Amino acid sequence: MARPYTFIFSTATLDGRIASVTGYSLLSCREDFELQHRYRASAGAVMVGSRTAVVDKPRLNVRLVPGRSPLRVIVDSRLRVPPEVAGLRRGSVLITTEGHSSERLRPYLERGVRIVEAGRGRVDLDRAVEVLREELGVRVLMVEGGGGLNCAMLEKGLVDEVRVTIAPSCSAGV
Repeated sequence: MARPYTFIFSTATLDGRIASVTGYSLLSCREDFELQHRYRASAGAVMVGSRTAVVDKPRLNVRLVPGRSPLRVIVDSRLRVPPEVAGLRRGSVLITTEGHSSERLRPYLERGVRIVEAGRGRVDLDRAVEVLREELGVRVLMVEGGGGLNCAMLEKGLVDEVRVTIAPSCSAGV
């Protein structure tokens, strides 16, 4: 299978968490955010899962550094992400499962979002990254989480590198 070179970028607390029990995940300082945006500028696409898209509402751009914003990719097997979420705009990609009705997909398509159907029940990540590489020309993929997507990508052997910054706090304190 041809796939992009894939790296995960995440910030963790000293006790190894990427968010608090409430879902709070703003752990980085200005320098970490600039690093994150430099990494985004070096990638052809940046991918997040549905929970991260809804809770964090990342814009997935490079506004803090010079460079070109990558292709925005959201993985959402059940179409839980509202079409108007920050990362979904014209030219973005929504990777979901097969079998959604055209009525459910219409709001995304009307916003100019490309739909990639991969798998039944759960997104087939092998197929998803293959489509990113073969059909969309993505050579470098940055995965920003959340934890479920990060773990699934690692378990499938689809990650070449993990880049982590450590926040000087523990999850109980955030």
